[in-house]
Amino acid sequence: MAAWLAQNVFAEVFAGYRLELFFPAVLICAVLFDHGAGFLATLLCALVANAHLPWAVPAPAAERTAALGVFVPVGVLMTLIIEGLRHALRELASAKEEKELLLRELIHRTRNDLFMASSIISLQARSHPDPMARQALQSAASRVSSVGQVQERLHATGDVSGCVPLSLYLGSLCDQLGQMLAGVRPITFEVDAPSTEIHRSAAASIGLIVNELVTNALKYAFNDRSSGQVKVEAWHRGASTHIVVQDDGEGCPVDAQPGTGSRLVGELATRLGGAMKRTSETGGCRVEVILPTSALVPAR
Repeated sequence: MAAWLAQNVFAEVFAGYRLELFFPAVLICAVLFDHGAGFLATLLCALVANAHLPWAVPAPAAERTAALGVFVPVGVLMTLIIEGLRHALRELASAKEEKELLLRELIHRTRNDLFMASSIISLQARSHPDPMARQALQSAASRVSSVGQVQERLHATGDVSGCVPLSLYLGSLCDQLGQMLAGVRPITFEVDAPSTEIHRSAAASIGLIVNELVTNALKYAFNDRSSGQVKVEAWHRGASTHIVVQDDGEGCPVDAQPGTGSRLVGELATRLGGAMKRTSETGGCRVEVILPTSALVPAR
């Protein structure tokens, strides 16, 4: 009705029998409403135009027929295109929901499988007669469990198919490690990291790096102490991202042969295009992992 009124008001401007202002009406109805609203709008516009247009300028029958002959097919075609786009968007939304559901199920099953594998290895370790083999199996079980914990943290702090905030992810991971030690000895954690969104794949590697470094600190830094502090920091500097795990324990010999955990951290850092640096400071050990920011942060 607004288009009909506008078309009559500007009838002298649109000399002759022309229906330009009815096209926006069809377009708006087709976009805002569903179930063939665009087709209905086209029909109603054609009926109103045939019966009541124009007020100011009389139109010959041939001109009226020609105008309607153009208007109706164009309105129908416009509606068909919009309906097709709406159908495609619905299918995309449905496919995305299905993809996220399947991915969540995969993450859930993977996490459960990892924890089950860790339990089986631990059971085998407890029953093995060789102390060295038992220790190696127990370390393997601990690392498999760490992978499961990382997946659990990723599932809890981010979109299953997107990115996770670094600060929330590291804070959640360290909180979980702290809860595992509750009642054993009061080790405090301090986390200082930016809220930068990083790839889930990169977050998994960073989680394993931090998990391994924190575990090593808890294992070796506080042998003769009942308490201590572990600080996890991350920041961006230029094109690099620095991740530091530092404790206030006994310190670490720089020239010591790297163990399995240190080699694992080095390999994970190398896979991301970075490197690891260990320094022994007064009152603790400091391990810094330097990674290229481009490998962590999605391109804008």
